[in-house]
Parts: sequence; C-alpha cells; structure tokens
Amino acid sequence: MPQTRSGEGLCYKWPMYIPQPVAYAFPFWHRLNEEIWTLLRERRVLESRNHHSDLRRPTDLRYVPRRFRFRGGSLFDLPSIRRGQLAFNYDCVIANLHVIGVQELTTRDLYDEFWRWVAAVGVPGIDAQPDEWHQQIGSLFCHQHALVKGLKSLPIIPLRDGSWVAARTAHLYLASDGEKDHVPIGVDIKILNWEACQNQTRRRFFEFLGIQKYGPRQVCDLILKLHAGGSQSLLGRGNTRNSIIADAAYLFKHRALLDSDGAPSICFNARRDGGWLLLNQPHIYILGGEDKISLVAKYKDDPDSPFPVLDPRYEAFIGGGDEKTAREFRSWLMRSRNSGFSTIPVLVRNGELTDEWDFLLKNNVVDLLHVVKHCMGSSICRAKLSVAVPELQVRCFDSVTRRLGSVALPTKELLQECPHLDFADLPDPTVTNWSFLRDFGILTIPNTTARLLELQALSGFPPNEVNRDTVHYIYRRLSSTDNSDRAEIL
Repeated sequence: MPQTRSGEGLCYKWPMYIPQPVAYAFPFWHRLNEEIWTLLRERRVLESRNHHSDLRRPTDLRYVPRRFRFRGGSLFDLPSIRRGQLAFNYDCVIANLHVIGVQELTTRDLYDEFWRWVAAVGVPGIDAQPDEWHQQIGSLFCHQHALVKGLKSLPIIPLRDGSWVAARTAHLYLASDGEKDHVPIGVDIKILNWEACQNQTRRRFFEFLGIQKYGPRQVCDLILKLHAGGSQSLLGRGNTRNSIIADAAYLFKHRALLDSDGAPSICFNARRDGGWLLLNQPHIYILGGEDKISLVAKYKDDPDSPFPVLDPRYEAFIGGGDEKTAREFRSWLMRSRNSGFSTIPVLVRNGELTDEWDFLLKNNVVDLLHVVKHCMGSSICRAKLSVAVPELQVRCFDSVTRRLGSVALPTKELLQECPHLDFADLPDPTVTNWSFLRDFGILTIPNTTARLLELQALSGFPPNEVNRDTVHYIYRRLSSTDNSDRAEIL
C-alpha cells in the first residue's frame, strides 16, 4: 500500500478506520471488533522507523513522544533502536494505534535505549552530539531518582580537557563561577567544561548526579589531603617548589574556611646548608617580624646551621611586596598549632635541649644568652634551662673561662662596691639588658652574696694592700641587711 507523500495516503491513515470502543446494541458487533483488534495486534501491519519495508506487530513497537525526539529524529539513532520505534508518519493516528497495542515510550524505556546507544557509539558518539542534544538529555533525566545510579555510570560528563567521564568518577567537580580554578599538582582532579556548566539546564543535571561545585572549600580539603602524605609523597607526585608555595598561598587566601586559626600542618619549602628542603613536620624559622636579635639571619648561611629558613618566595608570591600582607602571613604561620614556626632559635623541644642550643653553644655563648632571655616566658623552657644555663662557660675580665653560675655581671654598681669579683665579659653590662641572669645565680646587683664574696676575695690580699674604709663600708652595709639575709651572713 504505497504512500502518496510522506505521512499521507491510506498507507498511514488506515488506523483511522479502526472502530473505537463503543457500546454495541448487538453482541455480534462487539465480538467482531474484539476479534479484529486481536488479529491486528498479532499481524505485521505497521512500519518501524528502521525501514519502510520492515513491518512489525503493534505490540512490538513503541511510540516516541515528541519530547523524546531531537531534530526530527530520535535521541538515540541506532538501527536496533529504530526497529522498535513506530514510524513518525503515524503521529496523527496514534490514539487509534493504542487500541491495538502500540505503547508509548516511557522515560525508563528511553533510559534503556540510552544505555544501548552509549554501548554502541562510545565516547566519540557522545562527543559528536551538539550542545542542544546534551541539554535535552539533561532536561529529560534530571530528577529521575530511580535512574540516578545508572546515569552516574555513563560517560556523559564533559571535562575542560575535552574528555568525557562518568559522574561517579572521584574528585569530579563543577567549574567555579568566577575565580580561576587552582588544581594542586599531584591530585587527580577533574573539572567540568566551563561552557557546559554555564548552561543552567545541564548544570542542574550535573548537580542532580551529585557533582559538587569546585570552590575554595573543596580546594582547601584537597590540598590538606595531598600534603597529609608527607614530603616524599609530594615529591613522588611531581610537585615543584612553586606548586608547594602556591598551595600554601591558596590556604592563606582562604584561611577563613579552615578549622584552625593558624596555618595547618602542610609541607613547606625551607633552606638550610645552602640547599632546599621540603618539610611537613618542621621547625621552620621565619626571617623578619619579631626576630629582633637577628640570630637566625646571622647564622642561616653557616654550613653547620641548624636553622631551616622559610623560602623567601612565599612572601613575594603572597604579598607581592606588600608589607602588611607579609606581616599577616607571618602571623598566620606563627599561630600554627601543628607546625613549629619561630623567628628566634628554639632551645628546648620535647623537653630536651636542641641542635640550635648546641650550635650556639659552640659558636657564641653570648648569642646563646640573648636567646635565653627571650625564652624565659615558657615554663617548660625555664625548667630545662635552669639546670643548663648556670653550667655555661663564659670568658671573664681576667681572660679565664668560668662557670656562669659562679660569676658576676660587671654593672657599674658592682664594679664600684665589689671590684674583686669574677666578672663575666658581657657586652652592655647593665641590669636592664641582663637582669634575667639572676634566675641562674649570676650576681647583677651588690647584694649580700656579692658583698660576702668581696670580703672573701679581700681576705686573700696582704693586709697592707686592703683599704680599711672599703672593708668598713662593706660591714656597715651587711649590718643593715634585712633579716632574710642574716642566715647567709652567719
């Protein structure tokens, strides 16, 4: 029964003459209609979309609603799929064809066709489809919760590198709206195509599939996870000094999103002994800021230096020369609870004297004492240093090296009243500069102990070399001593 024109003629209009269900006065006509419908259901009387000569039974065909079509055809164009679809020429008589068994394609049926089509054409077939096709797919399957698990397994997610992956892929994120995406080196992060994410229909579909936006919070979490593996893990993933600095800069920029107030426990670039280190459990020294005694800067280039110094490019990268930002960055590092940052040498760590102590002891005891002065605020340091500091050997005025706990500070007052004590050769010997040494037994003022030691020193001189007035003055001062010192005098 040839057609006159596409979709016209008795070839496609004959279903109009299939009687619709009515109440017949005579049972004969009702039975006749039932038999006609039954016979038509089992006969090959309808064309599929595959070929005009391929006649199929009505019960073997599915009618494709217009919302499931694309540019005059079906969304998934395969011969095997077209063979199960009713030819579109029957659109005007579909109500009649329902009577003899033609069913309408459901979303579940469309999903099954989708899987068959993807299995046949693969990623190249998906990639060849226009944006409108992908938008329609997103619109049809969005919020189909019963199908979401299977949809996540299809490679229908476009990445910015041109590849396609399934939505269940790990570390898969929507492109951010504005900020340039920072991808830490060594993490297999996949970010969706930016143009696809800008299409609201497709974006809603991506979100329905569980893909989250790649924003600062996700980046921070990925950086922390990456650095948790330690320096060897980072180096094994191909990270460079620049990428390590960029990671820290990103965390500093978005520090409000972190759980702690200071810098988290991540790896940092540090320089020591003329080479570069990558430390993740560091004690790293920061130049500038509170380093008023400048000892780290003084010794950082020494071949035996125990001071790993933070790479100066951190501040250049983060602050760009802005001192305010540099100060904020240093303060952020200093507030870290998991990593040890300092601007002055650390003398006690984990209850033990450090390599920094040994280094300064070997090189310059005076420099070591300057650091001790700045460490006295810590009770832990004070307890350890109270034993170690008095045993330090210092050079005295008479060029003899003596135990620090047995000498005096050559202040103006002590030199005048007790000139025969053993005085340490210390720079700027004022109480203002060195008063903390009292805690370690060194004499800084002319007290009872100093005067008794002066008398002891004078007793070793010949009588004719001792000034009586000096001795009388010392005794008068001792006689006026508070009751608390009388036991020492006696």
